[in-house]
Amino acid sequence: MIKKINFGVLILLWLIGIWIIISMFLHNKTDNTYINVGHNRYFLLSLGLFSTYIFGYKYIKRCYFEIFKWKKLGMNFLVFLSTQTAICFSIYQFIINENLDLIEVTIFVSLFLQTGDLINDKLKSFIATDLKNILSIQPKKVLLIENNEEKLANTTSIKVGSIIKVLKNQIIPLDGKIISDEVLLNTQIIDGENESKRFVKNDVIFAGMLNLSEELIFKNTQNSFDSFLSKITMKVSSIQSEKSKLKSTIDMLITIFTPIVLLLSLIGFLVSYFWLNYYSFYESIKTLITVLVSACPCAIGIAIPLAIAIGSSKAAKQGVIFNKPDAFYKLANINVIGFDKTGTLTVGKVKVKSYEGRQNYLNIIALIEEQIDHPIANGFKNYIREINYETSKLEVKKIEDLKYKINSKTYELLPIFKYKNEMKSSINIDFKSIDNTATLLLEDNVVVAKIEFEDELRRDAILAVNKLKKQGYELVIVTGDNYTISKNVAKKLNIKNLYAEQSAEDKLNVIKDFQNQKKAIAYVGDGINDILAIQKADLSISILSKNAFLNLESDISLLNPNIDLIVESIKYAKYTKKIIFTNLFWAFIYNAIVLPLAIFAILTPFIGMIAMFFSTLLVLLNSLLFKLKK
Repeated sequence: MIKKINFGVLILLWLIGIWIIISMFLHNKTDNTYINVGHNRYFLLSLGLFSTYIFGYKYIKRCYFEIFKWKKLGMNFLVFLSTQTAICFSIYQFIINENLDLIEVTIFVSLFLQTGDLINDKLKSFIATDLKNILSIQPKKVLLIENNEEKLANTTSIKVGSIIKVLKNQIIPLDGKIISDEVLLNTQIIDGENESKRFVKNDVIFAGMLNLSEELIFKNTQNSFDSFLSKITMKVSSIQSEKSKLKSTIDMLITIFTPIVLLLSLIGFLVSYFWLNYYSFYESIKTLITVLVSACPCAIGIAIPLAIAIGSSKAAKQGVIFNKPDAFYKLANINVIGFDKTGTLTVGKVKVKSYEGRQNYLNIIALIEEQIDHPIANGFKNYIREINYETSKLEVKKIEDLKYKINSKTYELLPIFKYKNEMKSSINIDFKSIDNTATLLLEDNVVVAKIEFEDELRRDAILAVNKLKKQGYELVIVTGDNYTISKNVAKKLNIKNLYAEQSAEDKLNVIKDFQNQKKAIAYVGDGINDILAIQKADLSISILSKNAFLNLESDISLLNPNIDLIVESIKYAKYTKKIIFTNLFWAFIYNAIVLPLAIFAILTPFIGMIAMFFSTLLVLLNSLLFKLKK
């Protein structure tokens, strides 16, 4: 209601403002009653007091917070100082029965600033509406199963661990794990791919996905307000308020800029008083106010957050989540892009090609793979289901990565490239015949089983890699897989830089090596063995895996495993950076031109206000064009 009232008052003040401007130019040339009322001293002073202390109260409040809470001087202090100086001088002129020559400052500063704020808020509301539309697809009611009975319940009241039933062509209401044996889902709301996908028991599903099977039963793992879809929308909506390094630098410049403006306004007063308008206090105070109102750095203040808000919203619609505001700036400065192989450059739908070893070791491998989220682990889990192998539950105690204690024996999954000739083996291994990813199972340091996996290159990988090459990026494959297999993938993609047979620590060292060469590197990964590299890289990109998403703490999350989205990420980052710097350029150029004109009284306070308003409007329109750009 308050916003509607403010909007109505804003429209009314604009109409009155236009009337006052007409009266300013025509009151000496006509006896028209309406024109003369628009120049009436009582009317103007009343309007000035209303605009300053009621309609523009928020700027006084912000000034208070700036000085006493945030301990800095900024735009709001300049607004306060210019309007208070103008209103006090106008009251003085009213008392001595002179024309109120500066009263328009008190009226139009608030009017122009409120108009800029309204446009800014409207642009942000467009973004908020886009996000609300995404969240609105989550059902308000769910079919809850309790004590073998089905009943409707509110989604918000469902507790973690509840059993939910979803009928055919219904939207999944909450995040959870599948209880049904096998289902088909449309995952477009999450990853943008409008096609059916097969999910099986214990696979993770997310709110917003569409059930294409006859029915789906799952156990929910998150509350409705904590769903992955909610986290995405919250992240996109909040990123504009998060501090980026660039924004912090601009804030620091504004705190330096404000005292400089105060000094320049004083210089303008002295230049006018002792030189241009000899001992004229009235003309000198006009110059001081002109400098203050011309320099209000509101355009600088909105240049960065608005561009980031729009850029992150547009990217999110394509399945690219910018988790941190600095990601826009960092991505636009990347020289090298490093890729994990399995699940990133390859499809990640890993299948078991062959297994060698006793059948009982399948149970041991299954128990270990249950502890791991990686395409290879998921491939083995699917293999166990396909051959209908019944696993038995045993106590599993983790010793270190890929090494576990089970039934008093030590088991370890070992990539085949780490095999050493001195290792004991109970099976014969023909290394020459292995042309795919392979893993060994060791029981008390003896090789007892071998699993060979196969995967395929992503259909978009070659196209995306070629696009990135044309843009001048140095591309690198950093993988834990063996050299021969990785070399075949690198050859297909025509990527010359290959680091194969890399552990998590080795990947970290590869990142460090590039950074030591003064190269900014982005790393793209999807598994637990990528975490160290992702954390160390200049820019981290996490990509969708089969059963879970890496958390939203990486710089960028790709909700679709299509690596062409990296190209899209770069496009949005570069364009957002361009908008930010264009906005800042105009804001600073404006001040560089206008302030000298104001100091030497070439501008009047009213012209200075108009210039300030149009500088802000230019930034807003530039951002609006970005919002509308497809």
